[in-house]
Amino acid sequence: MLRYYYYIHHGIDTRHVAPMEPAWMTNIMGFVGDAGRGIPAYQELLADLQEEVRDDYLTGVKQAIVDFVLREPGAKSDEALLESAGAEQTAPELLRTSPRPGARDFQINRRFIEDRLYCTSACLGQVIEVWHRRVQ
Repeated sequence: MLRYYYYIHHGIDTRHVAPMEPAWMTNIMGFVGDAGRGIPAYQELLADLQEEVRDDYLTGVKQAIVDFVLREPGAKSDEALLESAGAEQTAPELLRTSPRPGARDFQINRRFIEDRLYCTSACLGQVIEVWHRRVQ
């Protein structure tokens, strides 16, 4: 496992990785609100986030390259596995099935989860702390 991460972080030179398209960053930044654009701390935070997105992109591409190189020659691709599964129905056909089996149980469980499950992340506390420290 350590060797795998070593290959990802040190085995592939960044110059061999295709750069991130500027339009992708523009699309990402389109989801960010304009409320704090005049605050210097907000601008600094946005710059840090953009750099983090670029780093994540590079790491993801490097990981894909390492996965491709290390995969076994006889291993089937995901597409080949789907084709060999022999699915008789396509997704639109399955969606048109009426009544859908398990729909009532799904609705009951969804309501139960909506009432009792709270989406939290291990990083959420840190993100809120950074926000309060830098912006407010």
